[in-house]
Amino acid sequence: MPASQPPAHERPTGVDAVYLPGALVDRPTKRALNKWQQGDLIREVGLFWAGTEDVDQLTGLAAQPTAGHRWPVVPWDGAPADPLDVSDSADADADAGQPPTSWAIITSQTCDVVAGGPGQRHPTVQVSPLQDITHLAKSKILEIQRGEKVDLVYVPDVPAPGTWAADLRISLPVSKAILLRQERVPGFADPAEAIQFAERVAAKFRRPALHDEITGGLVPGLRALVDQARTAGELWPDLIEQFRLQITDGDRLKPRNVRILAVTLDDLTAQDRQPLREWRTQERKRLLRASNGIVLAPIWFGDLEKVGVGRYRDSDYLRIPELGQPVFW
Repeated sequence: MPASQPPAHERPTGVDAVYLPGALVDRPTKRALNKWQQGDLIREVGLFWAGTEDVDQLTGLAAQPTAGHRWPVVPWDGAPADPLDVSDSADADADAGQPPTSWAIITSQTCDVVAGGPGQRHPTVQVSPLQDITHLAKSKILEIQRGEKVDLVYVPDVPAPGTWAADLRISLPVSKAILLRQERVPGFADPAEAIQFAERVAAKFRRPALHDEITGGLVPGLRALVDQARTAGELWPDLIEQFRLQITDGDRLKPRNVRILAVTLDDLTAQDRQPLREWRTQERKRLLRASNGIVLAPIWFGDLEKVGVGRYRDSDYLRIPELGQPVFW
């Protein structure tokens, strides 16, 4: 065994095995990478993912075999899926479809992007593709711009025609070597918008999994109530900082008893609380019937000091963008 080779049990595995030792040590590389941060844009990153050996039954795309791997890589050329003819997807003319995805946005934390600190252990950054949403209805575009969609985040400063949003449904690893070949392009000129983007990325992946009737029934109903109140000129939504969900019996996926926490900025009068109490009465009946047993307890009202650490930790933030408040956790 050559002297330079460590014993087999000491050799690096996984990502460490392909990461050249000291690759981020030299000063030019450090200086170049330290300019980049979360929310910056990368040009000409196409979509790819692991797929089946044959034509993927969900996308109609055929993968490119990769030696030694059970699941080959599927590169997407940007052309829409064609359910009528998937037999020759691998041989399809790329020029016949839309052009490849031309922009992606860095979703990795900045400390993982740069060459120092934790970034020394990260040879890649995570990116999500951008999509031009100009073709959508104006109402849909406004929803995205207002932050009302979990998967799509408006990116205002893309140096290209159109209206752009980051698609958080997919995350791709991209070598930092690509960053060294491009000039930095910030996706957000306003630092506050960049921080909000970071919150949206974090919220996408850390949001709790809840029962379908909570996310698909209770939350939309609460959003509609707040929206109707604002449209009618009622002032009580301005006094709500956030809504949280507390599971008082059961667990998040199989709750038996739940309670809404209305965390307030100021005390609500009995008149202010009345719309929420009436909604809870109706929602209790709907939820009990639709979920076959989930009981919605009376709404708890209180400011942050009254919530207490224990109740706050034991509850989950409900995203109600109609309140107009920033994301809280």
